[in-house]
Amino acid sequence: MDAFFETRQYDSGIKVWHKAYKDLHFIPHWHPEYELIYVMKGQAKITVDEKTVFAEAGDLVLCSSGDIHYSDSDYMNNELAFLIFDPLIIHDSFNTYQLTSPHLSHQKLHQLGLDELIQNTFQMIGRELMEQRDYHEELIRSQLQKLCFSLIRQTNHLVLDEPSQNKHKDNLFKFQELLYYIEQHYNEDISLDDAAEMTNFSPSYFSTLFKQHTGYTFVKYVNAIRIERAISMLHKNYNMTDIAFECGFNNSRNFNRVFKEFTGVTPTAYLKTSTTNQITIKSNIRKSAIQAHTDDFVNKTLVSRN
Repeated sequence: MDAFFETRQYDSGIKVWHKAYKDLHFIPHWHPEYELIYVMKGQAKITVDEKTVFAEAGDLVLCSSGDIHYSDSDYMNNELAFLIFDPLIIHDSFNTYQLTSPHLSHQKLHQLGLDELIQNTFQMIGRELMEQRDYHEELIRSQLQKLCFSLIRQTNHLVLDEPSQNKHKDNLFKFQELLYYIEQHYNEDISLDDAAEMTNFSPSYFSTLFKQHTGYTFVKYVNAIRIERAISMLHKNYNMTDIAFECGFNNSRNFNRVFKEFTGVTPTAYLKTSTTNQITIKSNIRKSAIQAHTDDFVNKTLVSRN
């Protein structure tokens, strides 16, 4: 998963992606698709464009096209279901659908008469993508349209006004470009002042905005990208000194210090860990989760508040 821009492979001819995860953590990223996150069990801390929400079982979190979002939910004993799809599958109007809050609680969904529809949609699409029977793409498209137009109709009073949407998009575009730049130039000397100049903000204001958008300080975010690249190179048996310089560190000592800050161990110790431990270590960098098999969820009641 790229930090700035996430791309995915679809298992079917239709651009709809469905997966379920336990204890999910991922750093800020964005993609052109729309994303629906449904909490099946436990709680989840999710941030969508500066707005952090604590969602619980039965709640829905919505990420519009281009929204920068991330999750710090790896220790919250949760199960989350995801639907990610090209908004153009629905209608042009859905591409600009933006609520004042990305979070719809299970109480609100019940009040709007959407709770059962959402559960049925996640179950039905998961099953159709898994089985891929005749006309599954048409049925998926139809069910998504039913859900999305119902959302638009029932939440029309919760949609951002046009001036707010325009300001939101302007700031979002600046940060999308910046995250792309960091991804391409993480091995260079990128200062906070340079980044602030790229976005036309003062360094102090930029620092505040960056933390609001990503949950990270600027330096920590850049180092997260560097350490992920370092881990990839470690598994390919590169020399430690070469890894340090290739990933933007000016010496091995600094590389070892930052690596341990993120993983809890030195690069040498990391290589000696088991596969199970590596999953835990990576949870502090880009993305970690226990992926649940979709078929474990498509034939059972989605919500559990135990």
